[in-house]
Amino acid sequence: RPAPPRSRAPEPVPAPVEVMRVAVETRADTATVYGEATPFRIATLAAEATGKVIWRSPVLEVGGVVAEGEALLLLDDGLAKLARDAAQAGLEAREADRKRQEVSLKTATEQEELARREVQRLEKLVKAGDASETLLDQVRTSFLTARSSREGTEYSLRAARASQAEASIVLERAEEEIARHKIAAPFEGEISNPSAEIGEWLAPGSPICHLVDRENLKIRVQVPTGVVNGLDDAAGVRLRFPGVEGPEGPIQISGTIIGVDPVARSDS
Repeated sequence: RPAPPRSRAPEPVPAPVEVMRVAVETRADTATVYGEATPFRIATLAAEATGKVIWRSPVLEVGGVVAEGEALLLLDDGLAKLARDAAQAGLEAREADRKRQEVSLKTATEQEELARREVQRLEKLVKAGDASETLLDQVRTSFLTARSSREGTEYSLRAARASQAEASIVLERAEEEIARHKIAAPFEGEISNPSAEIGEWLAPGSPICHLVDRENLKIRVQVPTGVVNGLDDAAGVRLRFPGVEGPEGPIQISGTIIGVDPVARSDS
């Protein structure tokens, strides 16, 4: 018998094809790394002079925020002020002595000039036969005496000026000593570990507190070596702090310090 006819499969339906335009696009390399952020500056404030604490700022507490130059602590500066007053009196006395020497030098110079002119006048008279040699010798002696007096006064004036300069330095140091009895914040920051109390006697170097810079951070991250090699001045960084809303936008890298971790084989 002839074979029964076979049914023919339907023609396949063409699959849909999506077409898109291919373009070259430059994309920056990105990498996610983890690290730690610490204050850029932590200063240990200490006493610079010896004295008893007579005033303590209310903000000198844990978490207190201070501005640059704000006073934190005052030490008793009574003895330092007495030394300053003595230095001021010494400077005034030396200044008065210097002024006296300047007046004396002016007088001695005028007397020397008068004696010199008298010598010149008598030399002409002796040459004309109208004066004796003895009188000329006396006038010459007076001139030499006046010159010697002027030179001695110049020496005294130089010594007086040097003494005044020395007294000025002593006064300046006395003022600096008074200033050291006031402890102020070197920069804006937050107080931590305050340790000085009113009535406490402090010596130079006695710790007062730590001052933490709240505005600038030092960030240390572990970065694969391949990523470090691609860093340049144009590289940007975005920071994310867990649980804290970080700054918006990229942060420019102003500089990098690279150290190799031999164990992790990465750079930091």
